[in-house]
Amino acid sequence: MRKVICEHIKVSIITPDVLARVPSFSDFVELKHLSDIVSLVNEAMDSVAAYTICDEVLFRADSICVNGIDLICGKKVVSLLVGSHKIAVVVCTLGQAIMNLYTQYRTTENYLDAYLCDTI
Repeated sequence: MRKVICEHIKVSIITPDVLARVPSFSDFVELKHLSDIVSLVNEAMDSVAAYTICDEVLFRADSICVNGIDLICGKKVVSLLVGSHKIAVVVCTLGQAIMNLYTQYRTTENYLDAYLCDTI
């Protein structure tokens, strides 16, 4: 079994970054409301990153096969990694509390806030 390392990481989301990624939000969401949702997400999140180092690496046209699992990452990423003998696979999550917040909004039919939370 390969060793998986987990670490809590500090992540902070700011409203301008959200708007830069999804500019259409400014068309239908008041800036203050979006900032309030961003603040709630920042308070709720428990960010964790887990990673493992893999020795078995096979490069294909648009994917990397790591320990028998194909990771489709596109030709650009493959071209940057070709020739590597090891690869780190990293997975990050903002934590279950974010999903709970999304579910709370959805079950109370607050679909806009659920959408904002899910998108962030």
